[in-house]
Amino acid sequence: MKSKYKILIKILSITIFLLGVVSIYVYWQVIGDNETYILPNGYKGAVTVIFNREEGQKPKYEQGKRIYEIPSNGVLITQFSPNEGWHKPAQYFYKKGDELIEIPNDYDKSETNTNVLKACCTSIGVASKYPHNEQVTYNVSYVGTNEDIHSIFENGKEPFPPDLIK
Repeated sequence: MKSKYKILIKILSITIFLLGVVSIYVYWQVIGDNETYILPNGYKGAVTVIFNREEGQKPKYEQGKRIYEIPSNGVLITQFSPNEGWHKPAQYFYKKGDELIEIPNDYDKSETNTNVLKACCTSIGVASKYPHNEQVTYNVSYVGTNEDIHSIFENGKEPFPPDLIK
């Protein structure tokens, strides 16, 4: 009877220990903010967000999500710092008057139909340009059909963020 209690206590101790380790691991993980991009109605092309700029748009949140209101040129300069950590894939919307129209996010790049409008291909980076070598942290994603997006790359029209700031 005593050996059953000893085994039970060992199992319980190990379980509590493992729960503690998992809890500490989860606690120390970086959790980012979910993001919403609001684009002008009908916009197609590169969507660039340049971070950590004093002259940029002030951070805006709605329902706990970062809101990036993209201007008509596709370039948002913001005071937000980069969104590091785990978060859901970004949501993209066209703004038509007061209405928001969702743009599907093909974050896994699985959509092969070239006529389907989507947001995709988000990447984050740091770039600088001679002579000042000021580092610019940014992310860029693309909105359009596969054909629209491929033409940006084929025509060498990918944005270079240091050229986008004054």
